[in-house]
Amino acid sequence: MLFFLACAHPVDVALTAAEVAPTMANAQPWDGPDNVPAETKGLAEGILAQLDPSGQLGTAVFATAEALVQPDVSATAKYDPADGGAASTMVLPAVSDTLSPTWALNPVTTFSRVTLGSKSTLSVVFVDKDVQTDDPIGTVTLSASDLARAERTGEPLVVDVSGQTSGQLKTVTASVVASP
Repeated sequence: MLFFLACAHPVDVALTAAEVAPTMANAQPWDGPDNVPAETKGLAEGILAQLDPSGQLGTAVFATAEALVQPDVSATAKYDPADGGAASTMVLPAVSDTLSPTWALNPVTTFSRVTLGSKSTLSVVFVDKDVQTDDPIGTVTLSASDLARAERTGEPLVVDVSGQTSGQLKTVTASVVASP
């Protein structure tokens, strides 16, 4: 692998996905009320069952509530070629109400024609965007060896980053391809 990284070369690097834990490290939900008491939930289920004995209304209401407590994931990525060249930063589009945000490969989400060398890194800061105060999800760094492995496989590479974020972020997926 050292030979592979020995020659710095131009690549296109993109963060394509992430997997966020269902709750924050303190076991609290990302958004919405902290905890709905069981008796309140039971009361709501009873009222919904009276309004719609088929249960479809209750299913829809609880599915909507579940989606609303999921994070609105925003990510700021920084690519550092570490070869004396300047680092580049980009803000990826926020993805609402999901534990599995994805970003398409396009010029807005890709570091184009950056140098991949033996000390290059991709660092990403993830936050849950909220109305009042954003919740930090975590900051992760993919090493030059992670990036080289992604290029070698020719497929987006899933990297376990749970140890870097107190478990709040499980994985990130990066794509690295040789620049044309």
